[in-house]
Amino acid sequence: MTPYLKAAQYEPKTPNEHVEGLSVILPLEGRSGYVFTLAFLNKKNPDNDILLQLLNDHVHRLASSFGKDANAQHRFEQFLGALNEALSQTIRDGKCAVPIHNFHATTGIICEDRMFLSGTGELSALFLHRKPSQRYQIFNLFRGIQTEQSLPTWEKPFAVVLDGDLEDGDVFCVSQKDIQRHISQDDLNSILTALPPKSATEKMRQYFPADDGLLAIIIKAEATYSSVPESYAKPLSDVSVDSFVRGQDETSKLLEDQKPNVLAFAKTHFISFYKKYTERSRILSDLRRGEPRMKIFFNLVTSLIHNTIKTFKRTWKGITFTIATLTNTERRSSFFQSIPSRTHKLKELAQGLAQKTRALPVRTRRIIQLLVGLVVILVIGLVLLSYFRTKSETQKQFEDRVTAIQDTIDLAGGAMIYKDESQARSLYQQAITLLGQLPTDKPAYKETADKLSKTIDVAMNELRHIVTIPNPVLVAHLEANAGTEQTGVKVVRSGSLLYLIDSNQHLWQIDQTTKQLKQVSLNPISSARILDATEDGGRIFTLDANNQITDVDPKTATTTPITLQTTTPGNSLSLLAYASRLYVLRGISENKDAEILKFNRTGSDYGTGSSWISSKTETLLDSKGITIDGSLYVLRGNGKVSRFQNGSEVGWQIGVVDPPITSATRIWTSIDSKFIYLLDPTTKRLVVYKKDTGAFVTQYTSDAFSNLTDFLIDEKAQTIYLLSGPDLYTISASYLKS
Repeated sequence: MTPYLKAAQYEPKTPNEHVEGLSVILPLEGRSGYVFTLAFLNKKNPDNDILLQLLNDHVHRLASSFGKDANAQHRFEQFLGALNEALSQTIRDGKCAVPIHNFHATTGIICEDRMFLSGTGELSALFLHRKPSQRYQIFNLFRGIQTEQSLPTWEKPFAVVLDGDLEDGDVFCVSQKDIQRHISQDDLNSILTALPPKSATEKMRQYFPADDGLLAIIIKAEATYSSVPESYAKPLSDVSVDSFVRGQDETSKLLEDQKPNVLAFAKTHFISFYKKYTERSRILSDLRRGEPRMKIFFNLVTSLIHNTIKTFKRTWKGITFTIATLTNTERRSSFFQSIPSRTHKLKELAQGLAQKTRALPVRTRRIIQLLVGLVVILVIGLVLLSYFRTKSETQKQFEDRVTAIQDTIDLAGGAMIYKDESQARSLYQQAITLLGQLPTDKPAYKETADKLSKTIDVAMNELRHIVTIPNPVLVAHLEANAGTEQTGVKVVRSGSLLYLIDSNQHLWQIDQTTKQLKQVSLNPISSARILDATEDGGRIFTLDANNQITDVDPKTATTTPITLQTTTPGNSLSLLAYASRLYVLRGISENKDAEILKFNRTGSDYGTGSSWISSKTETLLDSKGITIDGSLYVLRGNGKVSRFQNGSEVGWQIGVVDPPITSATRIWTSIDSKFIYLLDPTTKRLVVYKKDTGAFVTQYTSDAFSNLTDFLIDEKAQTIYLLSGPDLYTISASYLKS
């Protein structure tokens, strides 16, 4: 894909910044590319201007003669040959006496995705290449020229040619200053990669004293991008001052061509009319009869004023009559009733007017026709001019807005390179706001807005650390039972085996090799809908909607109801088995706060439960689940997590995730895990956090996760299992591999 090129140059702007040198960058006519040169002489010499002017002339000649089908490499080699010959001949003829070691110059051509460069002396020519990892590798191309070049001579000063490919994101910067010595590496990378070329040159200037002259050229390659329809004229570069001025001149000429030149039209026809009817003109007849010229002029002015006043009076009379007729009921009714007769009279009047017109002299009729034609042409011309001007202004406003959005996206991309996610997020939000103000009433405008929106969405997903799984691996599928589709409720690991509980309260064993399900329990585990399940010591414990807990032996499929004694009313929400204890999250009735009950196992009995929470800072009304690793974590529906140790809430806060969690249902961690996991079915995702700090790590999503009910983590195998409706999927835990 041919990259889109942006370029800018910096030249001394005040006498205090004078430098013995020049920088030129010219667009290639009809091609995407530039011809450029930068020359510097480190000692003053009266002959310096001769060398600089010679170099400037050859560069302009190359740019103006570069055809649409020209071979860039061949033309550049021809250009260097002619330039070397001209320089050596100038020195041999004695027209210029400048030592070769005082002459430092580079010249090159960038055409589409290829760059050719040559030079002599010592300059700073940096080439920043963006690698697939989005990091930049910096090369000083002038070192390559100096390495391959022997001692420079005036016989062939430009002796070495470097060439290479130009890819999306690459940046080329050349200057007579040692940029890497004056500007730190981080600042230089940020300036050249994150800022548009014009802004980058202005920013670089700030690193040098005010009276120290700077010459610099920056060319940046970006992905091919078209913001307007091809039918509109496109500027060669939206950052080049020369191109901007040239574009203004061309636009002015085009608009001038479209304006109706009424004066020229009237002048031409009036002269023709004057020549044709000179002999028959009354004015000339009066002049021949000896009438005073002032009298004739006075009569003409008087007649014009009289007719103007008469026309104004009749117009005003007609307007007042119309207003009076429309506002008076009787007159309005009478007027509408008289329309047929008025129409007939109007027809007679038109016929009479036509007869009178035909009776007029030919000269008079032609004068009237000419005046009417001029008025029509004038009106049409003004309407067209207004239309094209409005269209041009609208198009320019649209292009300016697109440029502003693209520049904001570029800045955000630069912030991402340096891991400044806060700045990048702020800039992308600004781009989204600007994009919302972009008009989309035309197909081309809408297409441009969609492209920008897609670019921002891709970048925002990267910023949000969203990992989209297009096709997760299917591990098992619950077949429909008696025509009724079954859905998975809970997936549990017991030893090395995986078990699944369906919506009919049956227990299934999962064979991951054959991706088959084997029914373990022929009869339902519980008579009511199962809400949660947990595993401890090779046994599975289930909690149903009737607050009944059942002990299930997955090997024999035997079930044992467990009676938990408690004095606390309410509905149980979640169950957790840990170290021969059962923890039950229970919601209290009458909108009172939820609590956690702990049951200690004694033999086969769990006794009476006791309230485990002794102190807390926030209510737990919207609690959804619990998990434990020594500390106990309580999940609420809004994605917040409270952490407790020995019954007391401790200071711990979960990180910010975008988009925010609104309906979390499951939470999990273990004593061996460094992470904590939250399931958010509404947004089809599993969110991962660091457990020690609560910092957000990543989030997984897929269109296949249409009805998420549970998940299971196997960190040793770096695998995540997600239960979605009747399907159990598996994805790779990529964050564990980094």
